[in-house]
Amino acid sequence: MDSTRSILCAVLLLGLLLPASNACADTTNVWTTGTLSGGPHIVLDLKRAPNTADTLYAATLPGTVFRSTDRGITWTELSGASTGIAGPDRTVLSLAINPRNSAVIYAGMLNGVYKTQDRGTTWTQSGLAGVQVNRVLVMPVDTTRIYAS
Repeated sequence: MDSTRSILCAVLLLGLLLPASNACADTTNVWTTGTLSGGPHIVLDLKRAPNTADTLYAATLPGTVFRSTDRGITWTELSGASTGIAGPDRTVLSLAINPRNSAVIYAGMLNGVYKTQDRGTTWTQSGLAGVQVNRVLVMPVDTTRIYAS
């Protein structure tokens, strides 16, 4: 038992001290930092619209959804009193976009599932009122089947 532990410790130590021989630098991707209005925000989920490579959606704490139509360079807030998704108990925990109709988006929230059919302009409660929904999934084959956990 002690010899196995010693070998394992030696392997772990060598792995930390020696450089990785097959490591490579990522020269094709460029990382940038952006800001969301009204911050600070903690991004809890980030989704790309399946039919539009430039469009991204971000679910944030404290309860806002943002959309970018230029691959994350600029962001527009989609939640507020007029949209139906604002309020202290409406923290957006996750997003799911219908793979066949990217105008339809589901938001898993502290108080259920909300749905938009117009890319986030207006939201309505879709189900599970009063239940915290951490994840939402739209089935790709049958998009009328939605799972929430």
